[in-house]
Amino acid sequence: MKKSQEIRKLKARLTKLARSIRKSEIDSNIDFTKPESVEEDIYLFNSKRLRRKRIALFGRGCSVATCTMCPLPHEVVYNSIKCPSEEELILQFQSAFIKKSPDRFDLITIYTNGNFFVDKEIPPKVRQHIYSAVQKSEAKYLMVESLPQFITRNKLIEVKEHMGEKHLIVSIGLESANDLVRELCINKICTKPSFENAVNLLKVNGYSTNVFLMVKPPFLTEEESIEDAIKSIEYCAKLGILNPTLCPARIAPNTVLDMLYHAKKYYPLWLWTLLDIIYNTRKYSTPRIAISNLRYEKHPDSLLASNCKICTKTLIDSIDLYNSSGSIAAFENITCDCYADYQKFLLRERRSVGLLPLENRVRQFLDELEE
Repeated sequence: MKKSQEIRKLKARLTKLARSIRKSEIDSNIDFTKPESVEEDIYLFNSKRLRRKRIALFGRGCSVATCTMCPLPHEVVYNSIKCPSEEELILQFQSAFIKKSPDRFDLITIYTNGNFFVDKEIPPKVRQHIYSAVQKSEAKYLMVESLPQFITRNKLIEVKEHMGEKHLIVSIGLESANDLVRELCINKICTKPSFENAVNLLKVNGYSTNVFLMVKPPFLTEEESIEDAIKSIEYCAKLGILNPTLCPARIAPNTVLDMLYHAKKYYPLWLWTLLDIIYNTRKYSTPRIAISNLRYEKHPDSLLASNCKICTKTLIDSIDLYNSSGSIAAFENITCDCYADYQKFLLRERRSVGLLPLENRVRQFLDELEE
């Protein structure tokens, strides 16, 4: 009981810190009739290669943004007087199909930097417009994102009423199957019971779950993050989720993770770690890697996972190929002298960071900030 109270106090301190450094990077005069980004790619789902349209909307912000690593609250007009209206959100969606009809795609993915099923983030009118557009198109799948507690029977009834027989996939940011890592280190408002309930609710309604798992959460060493990711993938596989999305940590400004990095208590992720995780789980899972978290052109202000200058681009291109094929053949003949440096780094980090229990690392970091 005493330990759980102490963890709650640490979480409260992390939440206060995360909110105190939040800063919107979006011009409030921006044109909210156009989405943040529109991309096309191939998405591997249940061994099927789906032609995907990926749309990131300028939303109204996550209602429960507390995560220590998350820069997404900075990428919306967070708590601004001006936020996108219902009509503007609908126009954002429609404008993504000016050049190509939704009929040209198998899967339409909507990202909102928040929770698709929260009315004050994405109003019912907007959701229903998107559902109806998918229902009328030749696209077979719609993917959206939400924390599990917002996935309810009523929300899924709304989907069926407006989208008919089309298939819904909901991406849930579980991040880690380890309660201490997820609830303290990441400071996530997401429990395993609520996650499992959402997975079951989606399943009984004939829908699917995609899971976001973070690789190298704040306060963890590289070795610990490998173990955490492998166990999290195993946990997902037991629930029938065989294609989770691995999200390599990106150290973005105005996040607790960035402060942790500058305090020399956290080090950027190596790409070798991603390969280690894939090779150690390939017998029962085919995790996808969030390639956007590896592209500096998308995040020029962030510190991303990398190896040395010689092999980083080659390895990222191989990861891109792996994502669309699901085959580890994409990594054949990938070798580099920096792998020896990686092994030495693991040992140094274990000795410099990994000796303290996780809650002690969090407490020490917060105490030193307040001194």
